[in-house]
Amino acid sequence: MTTQLLTGIPGTGKTHHLTERALRYLSDGRDPARLLILAPTRTAATRMRDAIAASSDRSLSVAPTRAWAAYAFDLLKRAQTRGLLTGVEGNLKLLSGPEQDVIIGELLANHAAGIAPGPAWPD
Repeated sequence: MTTQLLTGIPGTGKTHHLTERALRYLSDGRDPARLLILAPTRTAATRMRDAIAASSDRSLSVAPTRAWAAYAFDLLKRAQTRGLLTGVEGNLKLLSGPEQDVIIGELLANHAAGIAPGPAWPD
């Protein structure tokens, strides 16, 4: 199996196609830990993982589907564990959208109040 990017509007069969490919991959006796399907949301990843698990006769110790954000976070955590993120202190945390909004709001408020330097905005 090769790397493949599958795009299309909702309802075009992307999930069905990827589920079928994953099931073929597993039925060929390949290692489930080497299968990765990225989905746009956690809900979509869970739905696809459940469909694969329900149709496969193999047990999956590693989830073959992940949301993009969860996979990116996992990569960062592994890089930090291996000491590849120099200058990054403490534990990494995956922020929710509202948490990101609060932090950005605080940064902008501190910049506007002259408490902290801000970015060099273009004129």
